[in-house]
Amino acid sequence: MAAFVESSCVKSNFTATGATFYGTIGTAGSPAAEVFACYGTANGAAIFANWTGRVSLGAAADATAYSYAATLTSNTLYYFRMAATNSSGAAFAVPSPTYFMTGEVSVDAPDSLPENSPTPASIVISRPAQNNCANIELPVPFAVGGTAQAGVHYTLSTTSPAKIPAGASSTTITLTPKPDWGSATERTVTFALGASASYLLGAATNATITLTDAVLPAAPTNAFLGAVSESSLDPANWSLGVVPTSEHIVVFSPEYAQRELDWLSGSASVVAGWEQPHAFTPADMRASFHTTPASPLTIAGDCVLNGGYWIHEGPSNAPVRAIAVNIGGDLTVGAGAQINAGNGGVNQANGKPRGYFLAGPGYLPSSGAAGTGSSYGGEGATNDVTYGSVLNPLSYGSSGRGDNNGFAGGGLIVLNVNGTTTLNGAIYSRGFGYIGSGRGASTGGSINLTTAKLVGGGTMCVRGGLDEGYGSGSGGRIRVKLTDAASAIGDFTGAATAYGNGANAGALGSAAGTVAWQTAADTALSGLVVVDNNAYADTTNTPPRAMCTHLPPRQDTDASFTATQWVLRRYASVRVTQNVAVKSLEVEGANARIFLNGKTLMTKAFIIDDAAVNAGTYTEADYPALLKGSGTLIVQSLGTLLSIR
Repeated sequence: MAAFVESSCVKSNFTATGATFYGTIGTAGSPAAEVFACYGTANGAAIFANWTGRVSLGAAADATAYSYAATLTSNTLYYFRMAATNSSGAAFAVPSPTYFMTGEVSVDAPDSLPENSPTPASIVISRPAQNNCANIELPVPFAVGGTAQAGVHYTLSTTSPAKIPAGASSTTITLTPKPDWGSATERTVTFALGASASYLLGAATNATITLTDAVLPAAPTNAFLGAVSESSLDPANWSLGVVPTSEHIVVFSPEYAQRELDWLSGSASVVAGWEQPHAFTPADMRASFHTTPASPLTIAGDCVLNGGYWIHEGPSNAPVRAIAVNIGGDLTVGAGAQINAGNGGVNQANGKPRGYFLAGPGYLPSSGAAGTGSSYGGEGATNDVTYGSVLNPLSYGSSGRGDNNGFAGGGLIVLNVNGTTTLNGAIYSRGFGYIGSGRGASTGGSINLTTAKLVGGGTMCVRGGLDEGYGSGSGGRIRVKLTDAASAIGDFTGAATAYGNGANAGALGSAAGTVAWQTAADTALSGLVVVDNNAYADTTNTPPRAMCTHLPPRQDTDASFTATQWVLRRYASVRVTQNVAVKSLEVEGANARIFLNGKTLMTKAFIIDDAAVNAGTYTEADYPALLKGSGTLIVQSLGTLLSIR
């Protein structure tokens, strides 16, 4: 069999319509093999018959070079390989089949970009889209130069080579500028494509982007620069050179902000508008509020949050701060933004827990190395002190027990929106815990939203923290009050959750808090209350103990529940703590339970999985899977039930 010289499969004279293929025979074989140039638009690999283009170059001779000048179609992807065959079989030149494209690769980029642009520049590398040119991944080397320094004045999303994916005709490299606030110098970034044996270079192989000097907005916009500190009270930190007044629209944006914003006590109590129009990097750049429910910030117009976080000052053993904001227009919370007075996730990584700090009514002080999850809207691991208003929650969460200094409870969010709230991002006041052992997790806090209308598909969450070793914290409380008579609970397609958290074989889970919905027709003492524990079973500990949501809370601030409608879902367990009456009670699914505790629970309507229960008096003997312990459930007469799915 013939043999080719190592690395002899090469090409030259490469154009849009042709190329010359080369291969060198080392040993001709016996009998002498016939040499072929094999090429085509499909990879024939090491099977001679699979190559659609096979051109004979004559008989092989030892130490002889062979070439073939092929006529090709432009903008087409080709494979080629030199081969030799005789009666013993086929021999192929190495390397393995080589591909190339008779089409041009080019680059396109904008001429300029402000150095403080929140939107990166798109550098697009393209190849022909016709024929089969997009069938493979195509690496394209590039070189970057100019007067701007990478990492100092800009960053690129990838290093050389860029790769156009198989099936795509282009790839995009993003250039993100970094403002140089100390200099007014314009800088350039040059971008040049490198040559390759796999493609032709087109006319547009170089691009130059000028990073122009940052321009500050004009009044009434007053952008936070953070030039010297995070303080809202320093005029040097603001684009207009003065701290915001009631005439200003505050802008907190990566276009301008060099630091996080600390909205301190003594800042303007009223501003004309508030805008966070772009996503931040990192995403959790914060505006930290030192407001209180009694001294909120008033935004006279619209508030748009498309990036960044709102948080409040904390933690504290006796917290008074909250994210307390009145909005005269509409509130928009985009998918990249959060209003976050809770713990976990990014807050944990930055060491900034919110809310209570080793304190709170539901916190049980540690004893040695012991620990437990805390309580608020429901029962935590062993402390069953539930508290706060169900229908107008203004309480903070409670810290997890133990010697951890970061397991603070969720904080407090109080928002009053005169217009429509569009929530596609998140409003959080979640508890904090540790997966494993952290001496017990903390509870969620409170979200109290009053708005004309609530729409969007985002999330409100006051879940408890998870601690699999010492017990999870309970859920907090949410209340949403709709003030427009035409608004309905179902206008919001997102999630509002106040569940507890799970457990393992050695620790207790925790109970759900409450989510209260009030329409314009509701009074301060009426509404729909949902208890949903997100399918978390109560415990696997021995002896078993049901973790419950209390009706009413042990430290109760609501005057009456007679006008409220309660819905129990997904392992929701309710403990009746005193004789109490509600307007209606609906149970969904087989896993909900009601612990009567020797008390009387009275309702005008009792619904189990959409089926109304007749008026009467019921005990554990009547519904052993649902009703637990001594006590009675009295159904007076069928009422009208409002429910959400």
